[in-house]
Amino acid sequence: MKKTGNRCGHDRQNPTTKLVYEFKNQPAVLRTLAERIERFNRNRSVIPMLSASRNSKRTRRSESAESIALVLKCITKYIDLVTFKVGFFMSGKWFNLSYKKIQEHTGLSQFRVLRAMAEIQRVGLVGLHEIYEEITDQNGNKRKIAKVAVKTVNLALFAVFGMEKTCVKERKKASKRLAQKEQKARDAANAPKQQLNPNGLSGYAFFQAARQALKNQTKKINKKRSCNDSVEEAFVWDDGIPY
Repeated sequence: MKKTGNRCGHDRQNPTTKLVYEFKNQPAVLRTLAERIERFNRNRSVIPMLSASRNSKRTRRSESAESIALVLKCITKYIDLVTFKVGFFMSGKWFNLSYKKIQEHTGLSQFRVLRAMAEIQRVGLVGLHEIYEEITDQNGNKRKIAKVAVKTVNLALFAVFGMEKTCVKERKKASKRLAQKEQKARDAANAPKQQLNPNGLSGYAFFQAARQALKNQTKKINKKRSCNDSVEEAFVWDDGIPY
């Protein structure tokens, strides 16, 4: 029996279900979604809108199902629950998930990734928004270059697997965590200024005020010590009785 198809190394009897770089610290809701996406290899009906080939009533071929499942798993791994964008943060900067990174994670060829993405986009589970940057070359001619497209996930992807309510709940939690994190960062940024300069002074004026405050505090301490010494001297006396 022939196991492979289209010379791509696909095994119909044992389709690949795991990513090259599997889930690690992603939220539980995303890991659960990924596990359910794997079922598409064995049962096309779990994603009804992708169960049949395009413009056909025939059941989708195993090679195509494998590609779609792997690409969807990779996308799921990089879903930002707050914005539903697909990508990741690095050094505080957001990067959209590229086709190259999808290839690295799935082990699929560029052609299979693009074909799977076209099907996923066609049924509306993931949206793509192309980005172009206008540049001027050495000759002064302007041209546009394509950037990594913005990919956003539709809530329908969760709904297909009966996870719509769970997703909405987890999205609210993620939004709350992000708000708390941002507030904490703002507080941390403002704390040093308030601690070093509570009166809103800066530069030489703050230095002068701090020095004067220190002088006043020193005078108060010396005055208090002087009073205490006088009180002690007034009450120290000898009654002549040897204790």
